[in-house]
Amino acid sequence: MAGNMSIRRQRAAEDAIGYLVVNEDEIVAGVTDNLFPFLEEGEEEPDVRTPLRLATRKMEDSLDSMIRADKTDFEARLAHAKLREELDEAAQDVRGQLVNIRGVVAGLYGEKRAKEIVAIDGPTAQTAQPQLLWRQGEHTVERLEKETFKEPDKNTKSIAFDRKALLEELKPAVVRLKAAQNAVVIDRRRLQKVVRAKNKVFEAFDRSFRAYVRYGVGVSRIGGLDDLAKKLNTALLQARGRGTSEEEDEELLPPDSPEEPSSDEELTDDVSDSTAS
Repeated sequence: MAGNMSIRRQRAAEDAIGYLVVNEDEIVAGVTDNLFPFLEEGEEEPDVRTPLRLATRKMEDSLDSMIRADKTDFEARLAHAKLREELDEAAQDVRGQLVNIRGVVAGLYGEKRAKEIVAIDGPTAQTAQPQLLWRQGEHTVERLEKETFKEPDKNTKSIAFDRKALLEELKPAVVRLKAAQNAVVIDRRRLQKVVRAKNKVFEAFDRSFRAYVRYGVGVSRIGGLDDLAKKLNTALLQARGRGTSEEEDEELLPPDSPEEPSSDEELTDDVSDSTAS
């Protein structure tokens, strides 16, 4: 699924490309009528049509690159979300087992003894991050394996305390949690690379789109096609997510300001609107 800024860019690009393709003959005819009378003897007539076609092809290529980058980013985020879900499930498993073990040990041997075996209490476990749960899980496994436990008092024998059974469930759960945690960390690095690559593609698209649409605006106005120039300006504004007032239209005509790198926050949903510069 494409993000809002990706959809906005795509729609604006499709509009601009369509305007230039459909009105190509009118642009060429208008530029020819308005400028060719000023040719001096010996000067050749310039080719108006070819640069116009190349500009639309360049925009089409940039648009295709942006769509592919956005799709790759979306798929990478889906894969990462699945790993995060697996991590949450593994953490919840360890969390539940630690709370259960602490409750059993506390019922048999008291709260002080329980704290030695499971250092994390119930309320804390409910909000603990996977890293802390993994460390507490390893701590509890180590204590259950090494500690000695006297026979429970007669009045507490109804509480089941099968240390072997507890370990058989907890140890693999802790291993799964650690593996899930490592998988998320590794995949996050991969996702960061995907996001950075997407940001670069979006920034390249913005530069290309702005330059070639402004070229279209210029030749349209030279050809006397002011309505077409306005439509192209509107496409630029749509890519920026702005309105379409006359004042804003005119703001698009001066030369581009020097490019400033957008903030490259890892894992942002979309690159910043560099078409706004």
